Amino acid sequence: MFLVGLTGSVGTGKSTVSQVLLSLGVPIIDADAIARDVVVPNTSAWKKLRASPDFGPDYFHEDGELNRDAVAQKVFNDPEARRQLEAIAHPEIRMEMIRRIIRLALHGHSFVILDVPLLYEKSPLLPFCHKVVVVTCSRAKQIERLKRRTRWSEEEILSRIAAQLPVEEKAKRADIVIDNNGTIDNTERQINKVYRSLQASRFHWIVRLVFLTGVLFLLLLFGGLVAFFRWIL
Repeated sequence: MFLVGLTGSVGTGKSTVSQVLLSLGVPIIDADAIARDVVVPNTSAWKKLRASPDFGPDYFHEDGELNRDAVAQKVFNDPEARRQLEAIAHPEIRMEMIRRIIRLALHGHSFVILDVPLLYEKSPLLPFCHKVVVVTCSRAKQIERLKRRTRWSEEEILSRIAAQLPVEEKAKRADIVIDNNGTIDNTERQINKVYRSLQASRFHWIVRLVFLTGVLFLLLLFGGLVAFFRWIL
């Protein structure tokens, strides 16, 4: 099985692309969804955030759920709080992503999509991605979509866009670019083309061969060591 990174910028439509791929039967590991899961009440990260001097009970609802809007506002304006949040949540997110990757590999999937908003900025999984798909659109389209789906002012929108690596730079680094400026039909045509290309790839056989060779080598090495110790003892 090989890994395919999926990323973009805020408002470019990455989630739309992810949903279409999911409807085609492609396994998706959604970093944002996992980030929500690791801070549900009574998890390790939830307890650490409750005890953190940067957050504490003021950033939780009465039912114990994390107040994500308040936390998002806090970390956007406070770099130290952002570092604290990342130090608590990111190890949990990474471990859960790795667990899901292993589980999907054992189920025989040929590839899996890693839906990661900050793939280029922060993800340690980037070097392990065989391909990276970047979803792009114009700045005007980003602003239009964010105004429609959020209550952010234009100043907040521009600040959040500026906080990420420019989508043009991500597109330069990408293996595959999906232009999401047009209609949903146009975007779906591009997604289907990407899907067919990934389905046709035989790279997963190379990954499996390398993995099995490594396992065989370790078994032979272990067997050799056992025989050696038997000989000298």
